[in-house]
Amino acid sequence: MQKQVVYGVMYMGVGLAYTGLVLAVLIPAVGGDSTMYWAYGHLGGNMSAVVVHVLSDPLGVLGSLFSPQVKLDTLAFLLWPTLLACLFSPLTLIALPQLLERMLSDRTQWWVTDFHHSAITVAVLFCAGVDGAARVIRWARRREPGLSERGASLLWAAAVCAVALTLLPRFPFDQLIRPGFYEKHPDVVAAEQVVAAVPSGVVVEAVNHVGPRLSARTTVLLWEDRPPTAPWIVADTARAAYPWGSLDRQRQRVDELRSQGYRVVYEREGYVVLHRT
Repeated sequence: MQKQVVYGVMYMGVGLAYTGLVLAVLIPAVGGDSTMYWAYGHLGGNMSAVVVHVLSDPLGVLGSLFSPQVKLDTLAFLLWPTLLACLFSPLTLIALPQLLERMLSDRTQWWVTDFHHSAITVAVLFCAGVDGAARVIRWARRREPGLSERGASLLWAAAVCAVALTLLPRFPFDQLIRPGFYEKHPDVVAAEQVVAAVPSGVVVEAVNHVGPRLSARTTVLLWEDRPPTAPWIVADTARAAYPWGSLDRQRQRVDELRSQGYRVVYEREGYVVLHRT
């Protein structure tokens, strides 16, 4: 077990070092903003300041990991699917950096389970749960030699399956069994027509939830509150989008683009395709 703990700490160190390399060197090298995902202003403006803050107020930082309540809810949803067995495995250490990254941030969307941020963590914790359950069963067999290892393993697996089924309605996968999920609503039809209105091979600034559909045949930049750099823009004036602060600002930005020489090529259900030669 000591060997696995050492490996876990090594993986954490390598991960943090690689993250630093990406932020400090690779992202700026390709023209990106390395501060875009810095979400720790309440702890400090950079990593050095954060370290100083943690050392000067460790209890305060520790308390922020579990407050507000939504953080505890997310941690419970991550640990409960394995019946807490992951806590008995050193593999859980591999998930620790991402949990710290999320819970110490000042971005509420990182605290909740509504988005994709738990995808990697769940996989790690489930592997840790299998390992932890095996460790607990082996320990129990040493105490009770007559205990069936196979029977105990099957019991744990069945309980995990039951828990997964009870959690299904809490997450978006529940939509897969609802007929309404497969209906094309007007805004979805409009989004498809928006994509078709943008020619192939161009550079386009696209609203966050449309950009992926254009990435196969255009060069896609994120539509955000900055001076435009692309001749084509796909905006949304009906649905709030990342990283805009408000829907009103999105609408205001479309008016500004029109005044800057962009003309409307297509408009429907709040989607607006603009082009400037």
